[in-house]
Amino acid sequence: MRYWVLANMSEAAVTEESFEFDEGFDLVEYATRSFGVFQEEPVDVVLRFAPEVAADARSFLFHPGQEMETNDDSSLTVRFRAGGTREMCWHLFTWGDAVTVEKPGKLRLQIAEMCSRFAGHHRTGPVATQDAD
Repeated sequence: MRYWVLANMSEAAVTEESFEFDEGFDLVEYATRSFGVFQEEPVDVVLRFAPEVAADARSFLFHPGQEMETNDDSSLTVRFRAGGTREMCWHLFTWGDAVTVEKPGKLRLQIAEMCSRFAGHHRTGPVATQDAD
């Protein structure tokens, strides 16, 4: 299996090269194991979205196997099983502090470390010491 990032391609060409299609391959089953394009051992994911973003989160398809539950405080809990925790982190970053990773602890730690490195990078250097425009 190969992935091609279209944004990094400069041209495409038809060739005589071919491959044999695996008759046992199930694209839906394959895609269900991942979040985005990354394939890794699936984990059980539980995300809680704050009440102020719950309606927006409810309209989003995080994963084909997701289950959603509205909580007593109007927050939204989303559950699914998938691999691709790095891509999950990248996506969850867009929700800021309106999302909490409840499970797995590995994902919670991974996003915390990623955000810490990102914040640290932007707190140093010449731009960080200049007055904000």
